[in-house]
Amino acid sequence: MADEAAVVTALAARGWAAQAGAPFRLASAPAVRISLGALREGDMPRLARDLAQALAPAPGRAVF
Repeated sequence: MADEAAVVTALAARGWAAQAGAPFRLASAPAVRISLGALREGDMPRLARDLAQALAPAPGRAVF
């Protein structure tokens, strides 16, 4: 992912708690941490959809 903070913010806006991976990594690529311990089985499709939307590139403008 290009921007951990943007993904964490997008997930928070959809009601999910996530944390940027920066404090936990030594040499890996950017990531987010999502705890699934309290997740109910029925919540998984919504989490998957919301995560996919949070990871999707934001529509941009052409700059000339």
